[in-house]
Amino acid sequence: MTTSSTDPQAGLEFVASWTERQMILDFERMLARVQISEADATRWRASTTTFIAAVRVVICAGDLEETMSLLGNDSGLWVGVLELAGPLVAPEQLAASLSWGWTGSRQRVPAGRLLPLFHAATALRATVPADWPDVVTIYRGATAKNERSSRRRMRELAWTTNRLVAAWFAGRFQAADRLPFVGTATVNRDRILAAYLDSDESECVIDPADLAGLTVAPLTAEDLAEARAWKTAVDEQTQKDFEAARNTART
Repeated sequence: MTTSSTDPQAGLEFVASWTERQMILDFERMLARVQISEADATRWRASTTTFIAAVRVVICAGDLEETMSLLGNDSGLWVGVLELAGPLVAPEQLAASLSWGWTGSRQRVPAGRLLPLFHAATALRATVPADWPDVVTIYRGATAKNERSSRRRMRELAWTTNRLVAAWFAGRFQAADRLPFVGTATVNRDRILAAYLDSDESECVIDPADLAGLTVAPLTAEDLAEARAWKTAVDEQTQKDFEAARNTART
């Protein structure tokens, strides 16, 4: 899928048409899987047609952020829209839209499709703190049958600067045939593609090709207990902050 940036408006019209076709196909597939009356199907089709028309208008206006909001967690759609429309909009808008999708539904998106988008979203480099060291130590948690297979799980984009975060992710889902591992590596600060530090995950996005000195180690029971205690404390603080904000809003 490609678009030409020589005529941005024509390019956006192409993106809108592509998105419209995908949404219609998705709707018809969904309709074929459910058992509803013809009258209900007609109503659903009418409301969906209205919604698709609204999405088309927003895309043609070049508002990627609003487009992402309308598409929600449909990763197959929003990634395609960004791949096609990214070259047609301002770098800041691509960066904001990619961040919206990344934080919302990246678990269903292949890294191979997201990596070119992060490389293109150069405005996200400003999210990396300038006071970080030139070489940053990062961590990633994973479950695997053995250390060898765990190393394959490290060839991903999402890492963290907090080892407890990695340990918690590695240990949150237990399986009898899998073990929790944490990978440790370094990356040059100027090679970090984005940093998301407004959450408790201390997350950074990297190109796996830029990893250096990767080591992988299994987690001990003590590691897992410490990670769970950290997560409990974070959740409790989050709840306190939410209640404080709600009480402030009521006064």
